[in-house]
Amino acid sequence: MLFFCMYTEKSSLETAGFFIYKKVDMMKIEK
Repeated sequence: MLFFCMYTEKSSLETAGFFIYKKVDMMKIEK
């Protein structure tokens, strides 16, 4: 269970980073 929590936390951080990256990319395109 602890391993699962650590794994999901890591993947959620990666997902958040991915969304932030995409958001910045969209802002660049808009300008």
